[in-house]
Amino acid sequence: MADAEKLGRGWNNAIFDTAANLFDGGCHLDDVISMIRQVAKPSSRRNENQMLDTINSAARKTGVR
Repeated sequence: MADAEKLGRGWNNAIFDTAANLFDGGCHLDDVISMIRQVAKPSSRRNENQMLDTINSAARKTGVR
């Protein structure tokens, strides 16, 4: 994953798809957040919040609690 400002909406989609795949594979929410944060490297608080919202959205869609 690259810098959020460079990818725009693509960054968000990549996070959602990755999180959904990890959840489908049996990963837990805290682990998914940690793994994606390490790779996505959000560059601002706004990007961090967007990342977390997107991961939580993927969790809801895949039935993870």
